[in-house]
Amino acid sequence: MSPFTLLVVLCVGCGESSAPPSHPAAVTQSPISTMDHASGRVALIDLNHIARELGEADALADVLRSRKQVDKVKLESFQSKIKDQLDAQRTAAGETPSAGQARQLADLTRQMQQQLRQLVIQLQRESDELRRDHINRLQDQIRPIALRVAQRRGISIVLMRNENVLHYDDAADITDDVLEALHHDEAPSN
Repeated sequence: MSPFTLLVVLCVGCGESSAPPSHPAAVTQSPISTMDHASGRVALIDLNHIARELGEADALADVLRSRKQVDKVKLESFQSKIKDQLDAQRTAAGETPSAGQARQLADLTRQMQQQLRQLVIQLQRESDELRRDHINRLQDQIRPIALRVAQRRGISIVLMRNENVLHYDDAADITDDVLEALHHDEAPSN
């Protein structure tokens, strides 16, 4: 799964109905059930494509690669510390440890293995959080632009394209329009 694979629903005007509040259609029909693909009210954005075009995918990959190297050093350091502690305990126990010393060594080994597993889990969580933060910043950058593009086209719902989207008509994809608007917004104003 790509780091940018997310399902995000951006609603523009959801809950609004063209029927007056006293009209039965205003109460009984949900905004989603009134969506008509042919009228262009539902659209998709390919966040992966946008990330690649903006260089964000490469930037995220670089950040995660650097993070992986830092994590590798942390794990190697911790493993070295564990080995030193276990070696010290083995040396103290001698060549033929007593039953009590053997239990202590086994307990220490289990404790160290558990600490190592916890460190691996913690580092993975931190890496996942870094990825989510990067993606969230990209979405925050894209959201207002995507909403403007959607409003201009009369679109009520914008979905991020991912593996949950089984099929769509290319006409529903507004990715290029969002990219164009992003580039236009980033251009220096005179």
